Amino acid sequence: MNSVFDQAESTLKSSIKSDIERLENTTKSMAERGRANNEFAAEEAAFLKQVDVTKEAAIQRCEDVKKVVTNKRPSSNASTKEKEDYRRLLQYAEEGMNRLRTWIDTIFNTLINIVKQIVTWIWNQVAGIGTQIANAFKSLIDLLF
Repeated sequence: MNSVFDQAESTLKSSIKSDIERLENTTKSMAERGRANNEFAAEEAAFLKQVDVTKEAAIQRCEDVKKVVTNKRPSSNASTKEKEDYRRLLQYAEEGMNRLRTWIDTIFNTLINIVKQIVTWIWNQVAGIGTQIANAFKSLIDLLF
């Protein structure tokens, strides 16, 4: 019974990891281009697109988890054991969603700190900014995965 939620959680984590990697690539590209020129419209649009894609992916994955769990709801004439099993699944899924929410909060707090650091690097025109950005995002991925 626990494997249903574990599988959904694993899928969501994999999706978020891919989104973080895409965000890293977009951020590095923006930083390098931002140092070369002062035109921000295209870079900002690319960033905002990644934010929207990530948000929609997270919403969809949450809907997937909800469907996987609620599709296990027993019928009204189900046995007492089936109903108890479903109650346990709901409790486990609720605990899992709480853990996942904490994990996502950690991701975003770390990501915000990385972005603040990148802004500082850009303003200070730090040499090798692409490598530093890659290292910052690697530390985020290492922390979470």
